[in-house]
Amino acid sequence: MANVKKCFYLNLVLVILIIICIAFIDKPLSSFTENNLTELKPFFFEFTDIFDRLFYHIIWFILFFIVFGTLTLFNKRTKRLSYVFLTVVITVFAAYGVITAKMKTELKRARPEVYLTSGKQTTDFFNENTKDFSFPSSHAAFYLSLFLPFALAFKRYSPLILFIPVVVIIGRVVQNVHYLSDVLCSILIVIDVCLLSFWFFNLIESIWIGFKIKRERKVEDNNLYI
Repeated sequence: MANVKKCFYLNLVLVILIIICIAFIDKPLSSFTENNLTELKPFFFEFTDIFDRLFYHIIWFILFFIVFGTLTLFNKRTKRLSYVFLTVVITVFAAYGVITAKMKTELKRARPEVYLTSGKQTTDFFNENTKDFSFPSSHAAFYLSLFLPFALAFKRYSPLILFIPVVVIIGRVVQNVHYLSDVLCSILIVIDVCLLSFWFFNLIESIWIGFKIKRERKVEDNNLYI
């Protein structure tokens, strides 16, 4: 129950932050980064490009995660890792491949560069004049989907595990390819999908354990009459 409350408050805080950013922070921050952080853009571009190339053939990573996660699911020593691998698969598919992609095409928010070049006259959401949409951030959703399940499962190493997605997310804002609210929305989506996936696997495990206990008791009861 305490975890449910924490999730609720985290969602509430992120939703409020997203609304505040859209209303008051996104565009001023975009102008600030354009005028003051231009020298950082090459670093973030190169950093993101390296990992984009690495994960270009993501289907092979996903297939490996599915196979490994399934084969090790019923091994006590590797069960925790198998949950993480399968959670990555679910989160990448649901958060990145479905929810983020659908929201981008439906909300049609123009990228910051459109605002910077066109000024206040440009339409923010539901912009029919651009095909390259901004909200939420696909990069943020993708990299968080890959790394957040590992960070939640191995909390001691979470700062190290989350280093790559955090740098990528900061880079998306600094490079003005996304507003701050874009990446915050992706964070919200991935956290929810990831936690729901872990909850699902824990539920399945609880049901399985309960089934095994009932079966063992039934066997013991039958042995009493032998």
